[in-house]
Amino acid sequence: MKFLTTSIIILLLTFSSLFSGIDVDEVKEKLAMIQNSGNSGRDFWFTIPPIYTDESSGKDNFVKILVTSSTEANVEVSIGSNGYFKKNTVEPFSVVSFNLVANTAQPISHSGINEKQKPAKVYKNSAIHVVSDVPVIVYVVVKYQYSSDGFFAIPAKAFGTKYINSAYKEPAITINGWFSPFTGVVAAYDNTNVTFTMGGGDEGNDAVPFNDGSLIKSGESKSALMSRGDVWLLSINGPKQDLSGSLFEGNKPFGIVSGVNCALIPLGVTSCDYIVNMELPTIYWQKDYFITPQMNKKYNGIIRIYASEPNTNVYKDGKLIGTIKKGGGASLGEGFIETRLWPLLDEADKTNPPKLAHINADKPIAVVYYNTGNSEDDIQANSDPFMMQIPAIEQSVTNAVVFSPNETKGLEPFNENYINITFPLIDNEIPDDLLFAELSVKGNEPKYRKVKDVYGDKFEKFESTYNGRSYASKRLSISTEGSYIIKSDSTKFLTESFGFKNSASYGFPSAFSLNDYSLADSVAPQVKYTQQCNGDISKDGGTVTDYPEDDAARSNMRDIFVVAKDNYQFDWRAKSSEFIPGEQRELNWWLTVIDKSKPASALIYFSDMAGNDTTILVTYVNTEMEATSTSISLQNPKIKEVTFQDTIRNLSNSKPIYLSRIEFGNKKSGFSVVSFEPSNWDISMPILPNSEIYVNVNFTKDNIDNSDIYSDSLFVGLGINNEGSIEECQYYPIANQRVSADFPLYEFVSYSNFGELDVESKPIKLQDTIRNLSSQAPLYVSSLEFKYGDKGFSLGGFTPFSWDMTKPIAPNAEVLVDIIFNPKSVEQGEEDIEYIDSLGIGISVMNAINELEELEFSYKTVQKAIIKAKGISSVTPEQTLSEYMTLSESSVQILPQAIADGFTELTIFNLEGSKVISTDIQNQN
Repeated sequence: MKFLTTSIIILLLTFSSLFSGIDVDEVKEKLAMIQNSGNSGRDFWFTIPPIYTDESSGKDNFVKILVTSSTEANVEVSIGSNGYFKKNTVEPFSVVSFNLVANTAQPISHSGINEKQKPAKVYKNSAIHVVSDVPVIVYVVVKYQYSSDGFFAIPAKAFGTKYINSAYKEPAITINGWFSPFTGVVAAYDNTNVTFTMGGGDEGNDAVPFNDGSLIKSGESKSALMSRGDVWLLSINGPKQDLSGSLFEGNKPFGIVSGVNCALIPLGVTSCDYIVNMELPTIYWQKDYFITPQMNKKYNGIIRIYASEPNTNVYKDGKLIGTIKKGGGASLGEGFIETRLWPLLDEADKTNPPKLAHINADKPIAVVYYNTGNSEDDIQANSDPFMMQIPAIEQSVTNAVVFSPNETKGLEPFNENYINITFPLIDNEIPDDLLFAELSVKGNEPKYRKVKDVYGDKFEKFESTYNGRSYASKRLSISTEGSYIIKSDSTKFLTESFGFKNSASYGFPSAFSLNDYSLADSVAPQVKYTQQCNGDISKDGGTVTDYPEDDAARSNMRDIFVVAKDNYQFDWRAKSSEFIPGEQRELNWWLTVIDKSKPASALIYFSDMAGNDTTILVTYVNTEMEATSTSISLQNPKIKEVTFQDTIRNLSNSKPIYLSRIEFGNKKSGFSVVSFEPSNWDISMPILPNSEIYVNVNFTKDNIDNSDIYSDSLFVGLGINNEGSIEECQYYPIANQRVSADFPLYEFVSYSNFGELDVESKPIKLQDTIRNLSSQAPLYVSSLEFKYGDKGFSLGGFTPFSWDMTKPIAPNAEVLVDIIFNPKSVEQGEEDIEYIDSLGIGISVMNAINELEELEFSYKTVQKAIIKAKGISSVTPEQTLSEYMTLSESSVQILPQAIADGFTELTIFNLEGSKVISTDIQNQN
């Protein structure tokens, strides 16, 4: 049968790419750029030791958190205690800065001009938290008008449970205040218990005051219980005191940042400057350090050397320079060494210019370099104090993404920016495979060139060797803005970044590995998973396990994240307890296809603490199928049942489709599946490639009211053929059915009073209106006829002129019907005669055999006309009304011509035929 039917094709596959738009090779290449730097991350916690806030009051002073990435990164920065929250998108290789004022960034403020003691305290939820959806590199620069420094932010995945800090002594340059050293302990996990054991400087009176009034002196300890995001901030108790050499140990990994409000390096050498450093846990300490002194200096800088174990012998270029007796929690001389890299004067009492040095020890150590104040230099150049953690040569990498610590198009940048590279020589030359390229924010491929071709073949060579190889240092000048990549196929190297502007400086390591080399772990994590036929990997259905089996040699899991994904939802957990990098061997993970009708893919990265990693690609190829949806407009209220067909089509050229069931979702909706075509097809058979089946659908309802809408969805069970048995793996709707009751709905509007006429009057035409009130269904008029037919009334034409009764009236449309009364076709008597007739309308609808049949016929209007009695004249249509009267809004004036023509009475009717007024005009003057 035929109804008003709409069919919609729902495509269940519109993608041809197996990996849904993920360019796997490109994504892996960009990930390697930043991951192989060894120091990127997605989760960072740190704090800002108090800055000397009075030194440039009123200037644009900011703590700048600078972020770059090799892929588009969505980055958020927040501080829980004050509600600070900002987010931004970092385009590939651009540098985005989050600018925080000091009082927002730091837990407390401190001015060395007029403030002294700041007792140690845990500042709740005061840490700065940086989160990204992909790996990023984060620099933090405290940038003031006349004071600055910065540090490389260590990601939380590289935190440790043991630190020995390095600050510097209070300079004692004011009477009313102290330019104090501070160390901030940052908790990344709840219930972090940290024990602090005081170190100290060379004064012998170093102590840390606490809120309870206690003083912790060198060698003494105190603990604090911290929650995620807390900052435990510690400082000194008097002038010239130092926090350095203090031991921090915790039950969970944490981070520490140390700094000095305004340091003189060394004491007595001006000017003072803010210095800061985010420190490495002892797990990353090694034995060999190649140190390049800073440029524009008359003398060598100062270094401090710390040991993680007692009785550590320290050497410089192979000669013993001292023994560190205690591994943390002891003062200068016992707990660490401070010395110029080389003495001020040589053996001939002449100035000893800056010179390379190789510092090594028989046990793990840390080396911190202090750039000295410029008042001791005869050279007029920018070179203010800063402190820099020196990375060990064992932490070398083959890939480094570095950038100038100035935001793209930022104000007041550091206008001198440098990179020191430390690398092994090959045949006493810079290796040919040591390459350099500027990274484009426009997405252009890097144009790699040999370092020696870009910056020349000169270098400074270290006197001593490491593992039998000679090493060298080379300084590269980079522009004010931009990101760069240094890479090599086989040559491992380190980089340090430093720079200056007038009365401001910075220095920090910028490319080094944060892998745990303390264990002999060289085995990558192994990944296992079972993927369901619907593309999902059920909760905990994926596992990643670190190896080797030997607990003493295994570093355990560090990180897991999705590098790129399309149409997949990813999640993971440490099933046994809270995930802490380095503690769990095994993690569970899972994937859920968001839209089963589309393909999906996910590139997932797994790594352990030793830097061994595994990357897997999970894909889901959906069934290539389409189906039709049907919408029927039911216009005949006599019809209670309809049938129609839906089509399920296999679009694949090679893959059959196996269905476990075809049914409607709502068993009471009135829709049901009756049969299939071809008639020999049944549910046990596949739909072959490039083939289709037809689903015959029946809809039945006994009571249907106008405007009712009935709908349901056709569901299929999609399965796989498992040795002849169909195993269902998906069940979802593929088509929608809709039946709406759109019965005829119309109105007939009539203006049917033709007034009083005589037999000499010409025929008069009025118009009736047939209006289709339905917004969905057309209206079929089967007949229009008068009840009597002999009362002088007849049908004329229609408006629009093109319409006739063979055509329907469209939804929300109307037709005007001309009704004509001819006075000459009726009789005139001695009395007034009223002629009345009624116009009937027939309405048709489609029947069950797709033919129009009349649904109803009824008389809708009454037409009426009066023929005046003989001898009474009336105005004929051809007479002009203006000959007999003038009209205004409120009056009618009879003209003399009306009396002259013999009119004696004026009667006025309204449009409904009711008399409004009647008057004798012979008496009107």
